[in-house]
Amino acid sequence: IADTWLTEQGVRHRLISRTGRPEREIIAAAAAEHADLIALGAGLGADHGPGQHPISPIARFVVDHALCDVLLLRPPDPDEADWLT
Repeated sequence: IADTWLTEQGVRHRLISRTGRPEREIIAAAAAEHADLIALGAGLGADHGPGQHPISPIARFVVDHALCDVLLLRPPDPDEADWLT
């Protein structure tokens, strides 16, 4: 879905497939590609109770180690699910 939407919006991007620990592969791929921006899902869970982290461990690692800007995307609200169309 993201690839189609980005293409329709005229946003230059590249999809890269790698194997390994996701957080480390994201950082390595961004460095190898000299990325200006990493956009990734924040990995927010459905339950935001006490002690819950606001972003996933993968997103946290990327934010902490990226050499470029990071855009965290929250999951769409089910009531707003038509924003991609």
